Amino acid sequence: MWGVSPPVYPGRDITNIVESSHYQKIGGWCRQGALNAAKCKGAQRWIKPFRCLEGPFQSDALLVPEGCLFDHIHNASRCWPFVRWNQTGAAACQDRNMQMRSFAMLLPCGISLFSGVEFVCCPKHFKVPADG
Repeated sequence: MWGVSPPVYPGRDITNIVESSHYQKIGGWCRQGALNAAKCKGAQRWIKPFRCLEGPFQSDALLVPEGCLFDHIHNASRCWPFVRWNQTGAAACQDRNMQMRSFAMLLPCGISLFSGVEFVCCPKHFKVPADG
């Protein structure tokens, strides 16, 4: 699956990768080829990390707050990347006059490619209750 390159994690059954749905702030960037990582002091940057998926694929669990709705779109003839499915779920929520709160990929069809998305739509001005 990974071609001729040896696996990065030989003791793990990495079957796919998926982009995170959230940005993360990372500091201490090093210049390419830096030999002493302790001296890396680069500016902090916002990045969107990727996550390795291990073993058989399982979609991420999504919480559906009261007043929100869960839906999914699956199309076996579409093999799209994360960002395209993110846009597709957001558009489906917008069509309902709602906003997408969370989403997860469905059924991998290639490396970092999927044939569907599941998502949670909430009212546009939805606030999480203080007790939950």
